[in-house]
Amino acid sequence: MGSFEKKHLTEEATCLDINYLARRRLLTVQPHRIGWSRRAVWAEVFLGENIEELFVRMHCPSSDPNDPGTLYVIPLVLTQQRLGGRRRWLKCYLCGSRVAKLYIPPSKIDWGCRVCHGLTYRSCREAHRAERMHCKILRIFTKCGSLLHDE
Repeated sequence: MGSFEKKHLTEEATCLDINYLARRRLLTVQPHRIGWSRRAVWAEVFLGENIEELFVRMHCPSSDPNDPGTLYVIPLVLTQQRLGGRRRWLKCYLCGSRVAKLYIPPSKIDWGCRVCHGLTYRSCREAHRAERMHCKILRIFTKCGSLLHDE
C-alpha cells in the first residue's frame, strides 16, 4: 500500500480548553492572560457581553511592541445538564461541531477541532506501532514464502 502523511500530535499544537478556563475562573468579561510555553505565544481571553462568544486575542513574539495581536471570536454553545446546571462548549470554526478543546497546529493560523486539523494523540500513534510492524513482517514472510515456492 502507499505511504500516509504523518499526522501532527495534539501536544504539538496550541490548545484552548474550555474546561481549563472554567476551572481557573477565566471565563469573565475582564481579560485574563494565558500562555503557551512551547510556542512562546500568549493570549488574552474574555467573554463577550452576551456570554455567547469567547474572545481570544493571540500575541506572538514580534519585533513590533504595538502589534495588537490577532483577535478570534469563538462561539460558545451552552447545553443543559441532566442533573441541573449548564456546560459550555467551544464551537469549531471549520466544521461547526461543539468541542471542549480547539487547536492551532504549528503550520496553521485558525482554531479548529482535532478532527478538522487531522491531529492525533501520541498514545494512538504508539498503540498501533506494534500492529503495523506485525503486518509488515507478515507481508515480508508472505513475499519470501511465495518466492521460495516459485523456484
